[in-house]
Amino acid sequence: MVEVLYVFLTRQKVHEVLVRRQVEMGLVVRELGRLSDTRWTCRYRNIAMLHERYDVILAVLEEVQQLNDVAIRSQSRGLIHELRSYQFVTNLMIFNKILSLSHRHTALMKHCSHPLSTFVSMTG
Repeated sequence: MVEVLYVFLTRQKVHEVLVRRQVEMGLVVRELGRLSDTRWTCRYRNIAMLHERYDVILAVLEEVQQLNDVAIRSQSRGLIHELRSYQFVTNLMIFNKILSLSHRHTALMKHCSHPLSTFVSMTG
């Protein structure tokens, strides 16, 4: 779902609305990045962005429904339905928490000389 949303939000017309909405709200402009199969940091950043900008993304999807592009209107309707589903919201919350903890532990391990057993005991 994140990859589908990434592709949709990078369409020129949609991307312009995403950037404008964030600027109007006084937010630092954030965007989804391309997913990597091997980089968990990339997944963490995308899930964190979705979590932090959930309302903005929904507003963008609703706004682009007014565009004269049938494909964009149709796809945005489907994305709105999916993003508002209980399953998506629940998974977003769970994965945001898990990836946040994982990201934090990875960062600690990179910048610390403690043995791995120290980090294992922190998660246990």
